[in-house]
Amino acid sequence: MRTKIITPVLFFAALTILCSTLLTQGAAAMKPQQTTAALSVQDESSAGPITIYSNLGPRNDVYDKLPGWEINGTKTQFPQWVAMPFHIKEDATITQIKIPMQYGSGTNGFTLTLTEDDHGLPTGEVKGKWEVKNLSPARSCCALKVVNAPHGIPVSKGEIYWIVAQTDSTDGTTSDNWPYTWNHVKSHDIAIRAMPFVWIRYHGTVCAFAVYGTKR
Repeated sequence: MRTKIITPVLFFAALTILCSTLLTQGAAAMKPQQTTAALSVQDESSAGPITIYSNLGPRNDVYDKLPGWEINGTKTQFPQWVAMPFHIKEDATITQIKIPMQYGSGTNGFTLTLTEDDHGLPTGEVKGKWEVKNLSPARSCCALKVVNAPHGIPVSKGEIYWIVAQTDSTDGTTSDNWPYTWNHVKSHDIAIRAMPFVWIRYHGTVCAFAVYGTKR
């Protein structure tokens, strides 16, 4: 089961509370970085010395391999991007992000961005962008795609940042699945961009990911 939003009435109502939804367009101008190959969750050797944020489960239950949020490109019938926020508890520098993503159809890949928060939405400044390719097949577990920030991305205590699963011109036909957390945590703070393709806050199940780095 994958989650998608296709009800026009829901998103028409959401438009009345949005004051700005187009700030993410600047992300396309940022040069993508490359990812490493998929790593098993058991291999933590490439992670930074501290865990900045993680909702990954235990080794035998890292994430739920079946349900998740659909990530659909802009060339599909129902485009949909999904973003998950995380809070910074101490000044740090992000060096690595781990994320499960399962291939469904179309282009085998998606675009991952790290953005600053802007009034509760992932429309702030883009701090990093990566093209993530060669995803694991649907219903598989428990590989994680790993993206690296070799020069580091400074983040500040008390701030909110977003992990955004989206597409660009290279992966517009993709239809992928971002698995839920192992324990199906729900939040009012996730963000969805779907028909009519604007960002809104949404209450739903959180997707799995982890962020690593160093202290500052």
